[in-house]
Amino acid sequence: MQIELSNINKIKHASIEVGGLTVITGINDSGKSTVGKALFCAIKALSSSEGDSFEYKTRIVRECINTHLKSNNGTALINDAFQRAIDSEFIQNICTEGAEQSSVILSDETGQCLFTIQDNQVVRSFKDESFYLPLVYCKDFDRFIL
Repeated sequence: MQIELSNINKIKHASIEVGGLTVITGINDSGKSTVGKALFCAIKALSSSEGDSFEYKTRIVRECINTHLKSNNGTALINDAFQRAIDSEFIQNICTEGAEQSSVILSDETGQCLFTIQDNQVVRSFKDESFYLPLVYCKDFDRFIL
């Protein structure tokens, strides 16, 4: 990864190649700590934004699931066990692996298929209705989002 720093404390311009092992050396008061802090902030921001993105996607998926599952003739089809299955299987597969690698089918106790994901689409089936929600590939996070 290449990092460019400009006009940060004592550093007017620096180009840093960050690899498996990166060593920062220099004389006293040359900006080593500044480079370290900049690297820390960049890494923290990247990991934080990916985490926020995952949390956002998780919340959106959960809201969609709750809205559609709970609105079937006023009957709540979702329970704690089903919610855990959605959390661990459905959301993890969509938000971390990408839909093209996932084929997830979730069903209720009657065997009625409630959710399936395949071929980059979330297909939600409730009795005679089906809902389709295409997945969008987000290059910034290298993930699929709803």
